[in-house]
Amino acid sequence: MCLGIFGLARRQALENPTPGKVTTRNLARPLKRIVQEQLLNPLATKLLEGEFKPGDRIKVTADGDGLVFKAK
Repeated sequence: MCLGIFGLARRQALENPTPGKVTTRNLARPLKRIVQEQLLNPLATKLLEGEFKPGDRIKVTADGDGLVFKAK
């Protein structure tokens, strides 16, 4: 999963280049945006909807459609 997110961030950085070459620093913003859009926002929505209880451990896995959140 991490390599997939990093690859997506790299691709976005290459498609919308900033002046100069692509470096780790250039990848930070696309990577942060992807983590926020794909992981943090959906998780926050599920928490607000009450899908998880206080004290739940949440396991995140990936499937063909995206991330799957399950309480352990």
